[in-house]
Amino acid sequence: MKWYGSIENRLEENQNQLCEKVVGGLLTEFSYTDRTPYEITKVDNQKHIWVRRLDHKKADDIPMSNNWTLFSNENNPEIEMVYRYNKWNFAYKNVEDKLIYRHANVTFGYADYYYDYSF
Repeated sequence: MKWYGSIENRLEENQNQLCEKVVGGLLTEFSYTDRTPYEITKVDNQKHIWVRRLDHKKADDIPMSNNWTLFSNENNPEIEMVYRYNKWNFAYKNVEDKLIYRHANVTFGYADYYYDYSF
């Protein structure tokens, strides 16, 4: 497997996969160098959950800092997540109403927002 992006993200992603998924639980999705926080809103079973992205705002006035305050926003859409083939996936319906999956590198147990200003 080829590594890409932030080494810190690669080391932290896909941790805590076996922790119990409960409503109100937190998770972080790892992108190339950024991180996106989510909260669990519905649990069908431990391999099928619904999540909603957390909103964020700057916690200080320091330019280009990564101090963020996270908060829930019930207007954000809920996204279905399914654990299949030993990986978590976001489940979407495409234009033809066919279910498609997008692999998600996530870690359960905490929510973290990080924005890489270098891009």
